[in-house]
Amino acid sequence: MKNLRNLILSILFALGSISSQGQGRDSLSLQRVPKHFLSVNPLTLSWQQAGVTYEFKPGWFGLAVSTGYMYANNWNPSYFFVNGPVEHGSLGYYSGVYVIPQLNFYFATIKSREHAVMFYAALRGVYRFMTVGSKNYIPWDCQFLTDEEVTYLKMDDKVNIRAAYVNIGMKFVHDHFFMDVNGGYGILDVHHVMTVYGYSTHPGPGGLYPVPLHDTYYDWHMAVNVNFNLGFAF
Repeated sequence: MKNLRNLILSILFALGSISSQGQGRDSLSLQRVPKHFLSVNPLTLSWQQAGVTYEFKPGWFGLAVSTGYMYANNWNPSYFFVNGPVEHGSLGYYSGVYVIPQLNFYFATIKSREHAVMFYAALRGVYRFMTVGSKNYIPWDCQFLTDEEVTYLKMDDKVNIRAAYVNIGMKFVHDHFFMDVNGGYGILDVHHVMTVYGYSTHPGPGGLYPVPLHDTYYDWHMAVNVNFNLGFAF
């Protein structure tokens, strides 16, 4: 009888230990939120930009940076995603690089066993450098040279774009995958410089008519930005 009682107590103790360990694992799974977020914006891949975003989130704050390359896609509406000037030609003919730092402050998190929804406010900075060289088109709107008169242009064009935004965002994490959507309002600053060294009336290299022309465009205005990222959390 004594042996049977000891066996029952041992079984109950073992079941209690397993149950407490299971509750501990469930509690950890409910509390665990990834600290590293690596992602890409799938929409901008076809809109002239290819890059990657990394964020480190140790607690309430997250520090993120996006960087990449902008390629020429020869498509006029590209400035919608680049946030550049529209009055002096399309930036779809330009290529360059960009760096976008972002500081996130997380003020609400809704967690379950398999996923978490995190809401945050963000300070977002933007710097883009773009350029275009000698092409057989005119990306800059110039009243002295028109498409009918010029088919070949020897030129050097540079654009510096700076911006600062205040955004509101949401990050949805499911296991090791996440989706991030954010957007907001801010200031966009554009400095656009063009130099034309010469032109000819036929395409290709050859004799250029020297017509040195230098023009600049500077402007700042309020702007809206919207961002969407898909990635891996760990």
